[in-house]
Amino acid sequence: MSINDPLIRMNVHFLQQGIELLQDLTNQQYRFDNSPYFSSSAGKHMRHVIDHYLSLTKGKPSTVDYDARARDTRLEQERMYAIAVIEECMANLKELGKGTDFNDFVKVRSNDGQADGDDG
Repeated sequence: MSINDPLIRMNVHFLQQGIELLQDLTNQQYRFDNSPYFSSSAGKHMRHVIDHYLSLTKGKPSTVDYDARARDTRLEQERMYAIAVIEECMANLKELGKGTDFNDFVKVRSNDGQADGDDG
């Protein structure tokens, strides 16, 4: 399938790189937490990235709510599950690219719970 939009194509490429990374790691490496030097494992970082892609691709096209992420801890522990969800994100991005006008405004909610541009 050809992906015409360069933004979609680039993000699908980055997600594919994530899959390739996960395929090269062992489950032990994926879950390894080197506290107190590093407080997060590769799995926790990957879950964070996946959460953001899911928020982007599963919400309404006019609104992205990064505060409402699922934070599925299974993504932190199970590489193969993470790969399956990344593949889902890639499919969602490709669908998003089919009918989305990327010149439209999008409300983004992140961190403080305030939508971009809202005063209250």
